[in-house]
Amino acid sequence: MEFRKLIAFGKGSFIISLPKKWTEKHNLTKGHLIGVEETSDGLIISAKTSDTKAKKKSITIPAENKSIPLLTSEIISAYLGNADTIEVLSNDLQKNALTIKNTLRNLAGMEVMEQTATKLVAKYLIDKKEISIPLIIRRMDNITRAMAQDVLQFFDKKQDVENIAQRDTDVNRLHFLAYREIRAAIIDPRLANSLQMSQLDLHTSKHIVQRIERIADCQKEIARSVDQINLQKKSLDRLKSLYGSINGHYSNVMKSYYTKDINLSYKIELGIVDLFDKCDSLLDDHVHSNTSSNKIPKGRLHQVSLSHIVGFLKIMVTNIRYIARSILDG
Repeated sequence: MEFRKLIAFGKGSFIISLPKKWTEKHNLTKGHLIGVEETSDGLIISAKTSDTKAKKKSITIPAENKSIPLLTSEIISAYLGNADTIEVLSNDLQKNALTIKNTLRNLAGMEVMEQTATKLVAKYLIDKKEISIPLIIRRMDNITRAMAQDVLQFFDKKQDVENIAQRDTDVNRLHFLAYREIRAAIIDPRLANSLQMSQLDLHTSKHIVQRIERIADCQKEIARSVDQINLQKKSLDRLKSLYGSINGHYSNVMKSYYTKDINLSYKIELGIVDLFDKCDSLLDDHVHSNTSSNKIPKGRLHQVSLSHIVGFLKIMVTNIRYIARSILDG
């Protein structure tokens, strides 16, 4: 940040000088109009010209001889970097065209506009003015809560793991969209102002969407792990009870976020330690009971799978704590 001295001008006004490089960049000279916009954080000073338009960002990705994971990563990175147009080029594009298009379909707002034997072009079609970060967070939260109910039913074999995985994909799409727009608003104060969000609001929202996405991902992985083992009823009941308790804390921390209830966030953070203890107790008791049994091979398989489940439960608890901390810090 560059600091400039405030100079008195007349009886009731003040002036500051503008950086020369900035005026030259926008071809400003004496007499040009300058836009001054007040925000919750300060003032936005912008070049006020009739032909001022937001520049469209285009990224070209050479796909020749690249692995699918690398290519997918580059496409997602371009999207998160606020590319309005993503162009993928390759002489053997047809071989990977379906995978590339599936990747783009999982990026909200990106639509394939052109495809040839060597080129695929996708454009971002969402109007930034129609984006609402709070609504995206609310939608991610609703899907994540629905996943929790699905996983509880899955414990009783009343739900398909693929349905849970599809919900996780929906959360991922919204996470990418929110991250993209939050990043753009942090870079461009005018966009932040149009979203009616301060820089602190943007940073808090960024942390919230990341935590919700991680919690949703854990729920998918828990379902997949449960699908691999047959726990005894006692262990399964304890697991369901603990899982329900953790999701109860998640519901409460999101309630705290929506209502700005600081006291509720404090209670959640203080109660987190008990959840960690219950996770450790569940795994320790299961390991002890299986070690003393004669079914050692099966017991070891269950121990590994249950340790994975408990690990994901702990990650959920950790991210709930981070959401509470973001609310308290905000």
